[in-house]
Amino acid sequence: MKQRSFFNSILNPLKLYRSCNLSGFTLVEMLVTVNLTILILLSAYGLYQAGQNVYKRVGDKQEITQNAYVVLDRIGREIRQSREIISELPDVSDNPDYPPISEIEFLDGHTSICQETDYTVDSSNWTITLSNQASDEDDYYNELYMLIISGTGQDQRRKIIDYDGINHLAKIQDSWTVLPDQTSQYTISGGYYYVRYWQDGQQIKRTTKIYYFSDQPNIYIDKNARDIEGDPPQALVLTEELVGEYFANFKVWGNRPINCEVELKKNHEKIYLQNQITGRNLF
Repeated sequence: MKQRSFFNSILNPLKLYRSCNLSGFTLVEMLVTVNLTILILLSAYGLYQAGQNVYKRVGDKQEITQNAYVVLDRIGREIRQSREIISELPDVSDNPDYPPISEIEFLDGHTSICQETDYTVDSSNWTITLSNQASDEDDYYNELYMLIISGTGQDQRRKIIDYDGINHLAKIQDSWTVLPDQTSQYTISGGYYYVRYWQDGQQIKRTTKIYYFSDQPNIYIDKNARDIEGDPPQALVLTEELVGEYFANFKVWGNRPINCEVELKKNHEKIYLQNQITGRNLF
């Protein structure tokens, strides 16, 4: 009996192992399970990719739509305030001999017409206090450029972005390299800023340009002016900025109204928009 019990104690684990082994997954079941798992993962990944593609296309459409509206709105506002269209525009858009152009230049009309020269009262990194003879009207010098023509900080040119008429305090767009002081003589010239929108590859850019005679660089004049010898003025680009991207086409034509048409593309998304603009101050 003891000997049989001994052999049973040895064989029982073997029976248990055989029993467990017989109740496990077969090879076919394992293969089916693995294949189903792969199919489920592939389906989930496909749904994820589809969702990502939709999200990306919606994002692309929103981005080019925003670019189009920003550019057309800005051009429209500035042309409505302009005093003269400089570019020669074709009358219609479908004349192959005189097609629409990809730029427009005009004389800015929303800045004050002034020519002032005086001495600085005070300044900080981002401001300058003008003389007591400066305008008392808020925002009077907004968007105009001032030039330090002598004294401390000479030859610095800055754009005025805000003006407090009570305190004669002008806020500038870029900080001073050298702070002007009471020895600094400044000049502010307004009325002849030429603005140009143009297509550069897939970008729309905006430049502001002035014209002057070499003996009076602080006085901005009409680009068609001539000196006593009949020579034209010199040109200076004050700013060049990027205002929009993804432009496949930028077309301008017409007179009253002026038509501006844009086509934008990004990846697989594309839009067309057109704006008609009537200038209020054109002569």
